Amino acid sequence: MSEMDFRKISKEFPPSILTLLQTEYILLDTLIRKSKDQHKSQIFFSRLLAVRRYSKLVLYSLLDRLPSQTSSSSTLKQDQHLPSRVSPNNIYHVASPFGTPDKRSDDKISKDLQHLKILIDKLIQALFTATQSSQQIVQLRYFLPLHTVLISMYARLFTICTSIDIWLSPQLLTNIPTTEVDRKSQVMEVETYTDLGVQDVGEKIERQVSSSINVVPLSKMIRTEADRKEEKETVIDTIMVGERPFSNDLTEDNHQTNVQVQIKEAVGSPSMKSTTKKKRKRDVMDDIFGF
Repeated sequence: MSEMDFRKISKEFPPSILTLLQTEYILLDTLIRKSKDQHKSQIFFSRLLAVRRYSKLVLYSLLDRLPSQTSSSSTLKQDQHLPSRVSPNNIYHVASPFGTPDKRSDDKISKDLQHLKILIDKLIQALFTATQSSQQIVQLRYFLPLHTVLISMYARLFTICTSIDIWLSPQLLTNIPTTEVDRKSQVMEVETYTDLGVQDVGEKIERQVSSSINVVPLSKMIRTEADRKEEKETVIDTIMVGERPFSNDLTEDNHQTNVQVQIKEAVGSPSMKSTTKKKRKRDVMDDIFGF
């Protein structure tokens, strides 16, 4: 990368990004320290800590690559909440986050760009996960002042990350080989659709649908007029069984035998008279409803 290209990258970097990111990180860190005693055991607080961790790493990645001593109207001073390994007496130039061309090689700048891109992607994923937790608590009307402040803070951090990512994407395309960019983009697409909250909430269980279920076609479920008529005749024959007289084709002996059997069944044995209850007369409705 030539000196002209490097100056072009430094010039295109938004000068207010570091100031805004530093301000949001200080507010986030203060809010965590004041609410950790009450909310440290909750899921949303662990996701809030993840947002703070990735925000600090992005600041590490940007501040460590700034020149140590420059004089400019656009400056950023060291704060107590920022990384301690950066000297608090230094004043940093915002416009060139990756140092000067004579101190950094092309490979080093490319690796720095890739590292910053990975941190930005992880911070965006952490922001979405934390926002989802805060929205669920807001719907339950719990801790509304705290979570409205958190959601607004997440939105501002997302805007900052988007600005850095917009500036960073063209630089990656010009400094990384095409095959490596395609491979990294495929990996990031898979990770984007991964639910990061599964480990916090619990195991995701997928229901397996059996493929051996017999599905009856709709045409077989529709009854035709002939089926209705046949069913009607069957019901009528079932109802008239108890009232139908004996057939005349039976011989006299068989007729007498059947009558004797019916009388014996009705009277019963002498020993069973005291225990046998009188049967109620059956009617047509009993046959219909199965009584």
